[in-house]
Amino acid sequence: MALRLRRGTDAERLLVTPLQGELIYATDTKKLYVGDGATLGGVLIGPSAADTFTELVDDTTPQLGGDLDLNGNSITGVGNINIDGTINATGNIGLGDDTGDVINVGGVINSNLRPALDAQFDLGSNSRRWNNLWAEGAFITGQVDVEAISTGRIVSNSSGVVFDEITDTLAATNINATTVTGNLVGNVTGNLEGDITGTGTSTFAILQATQADINSGTIDGVVIGGDGITPPANITGDQIRALGGFYGNFTGDVTGNVNGDVLGSLTLQGSIFGGDSSIVVDGSTSTVLADVDNQNTDTDFLIVNTQATVENLRIPGPLGGLSITTTGNADDDYSLFEINNFQNTAEPVALSYFRSRGTEAAPTAVSTGDGITIMGFNAMGTNSVPGLSSFIQTSIDANGTIGDGIVPGTITIGTTDDSGTPVEGLTLDKDGKISVAGNTLTAGVGSGQVDDSAAVSYLEITVGGTTYGLPLYAINP
Repeated sequence: MALRLRRGTDAERLLVTPLQGELIYATDTKKLYVGDGATLGGVLIGPSAADTFTELVDDTTPQLGGDLDLNGNSITGVGNINIDGTINATGNIGLGDDTGDVINVGGVINSNLRPALDAQFDLGSNSRRWNNLWAEGAFITGQVDVEAISTGRIVSNSSGVVFDEITDTLAATNINATTVTGNLVGNVTGNLEGDITGTGTSTFAILQATQADINSGTIDGVVIGGDGITPPANITGDQIRALGGFYGNFTGDVTGNVNGDVLGSLTLQGSIFGGDSSIVVDGSTSTVLADVDNQNTDTDFLIVNTQATVENLRIPGPLGGLSITTTGNADDDYSLFEINNFQNTAEPVALSYFRSRGTEAAPTAVSTGDGITIMGFNAMGTNSVPGLSSFIQTSIDANGTIGDGIVPGTITIGTTDDSGTPVEGLTLDKDGKISVAGNTLTAGVGSGQVDDSAAVSYLEITVGGTTYGLPLYAINP
C-alpha cells in the first residue's frame, strides 16, 4: 500500500481534493488533514506537533462529538452563549451582576415564580416601574397605593358585592367619606352637607341643608303629614335655623322674633297684624296700612302706587306714584321733607328726574316740546277740593334740536289766576333768554296806573357782560 503525502499552505490545500487516505499538511497553520476522496481540502484530523491536542483556540468552528463533562470545573470567559434547545440548570443561578445588565426573556414562564424569602424583595421600583400588570387574581396583605381604579365590581372577603358596575350600586354597612354623590341607602352617622333626595330613615347629629322637603316621619317626636295635601304638623323646638334661608311655601303662624335678612320674594296668603290686632299689611289688597317709623322719618301714611292728581291726591290706580302725607308743621326746627348730604367736595347735591318715551325695557328719545317734570304746589279749596296754586315746569325746548345726549331745555315758573287757569309768569329758554308775562298797565294819576312822574329807583341787571339799570316806576294806590 503506497502512502502519499502532500504539503503546502492552507490556501493551496483548499484547491485540491485529496484521495481517500491521502494526507495533506498545511505549512502555515501546522494542521494535518486526511482525504476521503470527496471533501475539498480533506478532513482535519488534528493540530501539528507544535500544539497541544486539547486546545481549541485555533479552531473557529469546533464541535463536540458527545456530551461535555466539566468534571467539577466551570466555563468562564467573556462572550455570548447561543443555544437552540432546553437549558436545565440547578443550584444557584445568577443573571447579571449590575443594574446596567439587561436580561431579555422572549419565551414564557412554565412554572411558579416565587421569591426565596417572604416579603423581602420588590418587583420594580419607584424609578423603574412595570407598564401593565395582567393577573387572574391578587392577594395583597399590605397597603396598595394607586392613582385610579377601574373595575366591574368590588367584592368583600365574605363574597358580598360592595360595588356593582352593572347596577351602579354601592352597598356597604358603613361608609366614612368626605363627599358622597348619588343614592345613599342606610343609616348615616356624622356631619352631612349637600342635597338629600330620596326616602329612608336618617339620624344626624348636625344637619345643614339649603332645602329640605320632608313628607313623612317625625321631627323631635312630632309627626309630619305625608299625603302631599295636608300641611305638615307644627314643628316645635328651641331653635329652627336654616343657614341658607327658608325656601318654598311657608304656611302657618310665626310666633317670636325674626332675626336676620329676608332674601327673595315673600308672598302673603293672609295679613300681618300688630299687637293690638290691627292690620299692618293687608294680604288681600297688598296694602301697607301701618305708619312708617324709623330714626329719621315719622309719617301718618305712606301710600305707594297711587294715581296722584290735583283733583284727588289719594286715588289708588295702576299708573302709580308716591304719595307722602304728614300732619306736622314745617318751621325752623321741623321739615316735612328733607334730604341731607355730607361730603368734602364742591359738588352739589343732585335731585335728578329722568323722562323718556317708550318703555322701561326699551326707552326711546323724547320730542321737542315734551314736558320733563312739573313741581306743583297745591292747596285745599272750598268744599274740600284741592287745587293747583303755582308750579315750576321743565320741558324740552320747542325750538331745540335733540341729539345724542343733547336735550335743550326750558324752565317755566307760573301761577294760577282767580279762575284756576295756569299762567306762565317767567320762562328761561335753551339760549338763556328770559321771558315774562305781558304788562298792560298805563301811565296816569288814577288808582292802579303807573306814576311815571319820576323814576324812584333802578333794577340793575347784567346781560352779556354789560350791566344795565332798568327804571322802576311806582303804581298809584
